[in-house]
Amino acid sequence: MGLPDFRVNRLVAQQKATQIELDIASGNFDATLKKYKPLKSDRTATSNQGAKLFERFMIEQTKVKGLAPGSLRRYDCALKHLQKFFQEKAAETVNDTDAQAFVEYLRAKVSERTVEDYVILVQSCWVWAETTLPENPWPLVLKQVKPAPKQKVKPFTADEVQRILEGFRCDHHYKHHADFVVFPIWYRLSLWRSSSTKVEALCK
Repeated sequence: MGLPDFRVNRLVAQQKATQIELDIASGNFDATLKKYKPLKSDRTATSNQGAKLFERFMIEQTKVKGLAPGSLRRYDCALKHLQKFFQEKAAETVNDTDAQAFVEYLRAKVSERTVEDYVILVQSCWVWAETTLPENPWPLVLKQVKPAPKQKVKPFTADEVQRILEGFRCDHHYKHHADFVVFPIWYRLSLWRSSSTKVEALCK
């Protein structure tokens, strides 16, 4: 690749080899090798871009962990946001202020829980490449991302349960499904020891 024999450049070369392996396996191999050659004018800058670093991390995780489609989509979405926000900014120049600005950018695009998911991935990327980076600003900003706790589903009241059962039993089209509704309700109510309404009375 024409790069000096530094650790970061060895990582770049290894990731490029992995990309070639994946392209061969998927039938997308470029026999001219042009796809795998960085532009001479910005070879070093390109390899150090934050988004490029995350892309190499994603390739490595795909190879090592065999990421499921859902996980891969999260990585891909995080990558697209990194590309849009940081553009050509070098990974080693990303500081606490930049990381916080990225979080605010994400908050305008996605939910707080998704912000947390993306920042966790980016933090993992910086940990993965920690020997080539002067600092990891992501743990600090991650502490400031606080998704709202998931709301517990409010259970039906005894009156609501009774009306549901009556609705099935009295409907011409759905009354034959009534028994299939009674059983799960009876089962759940049997677990609610504090219920003041007798299970048997509701399910008769």
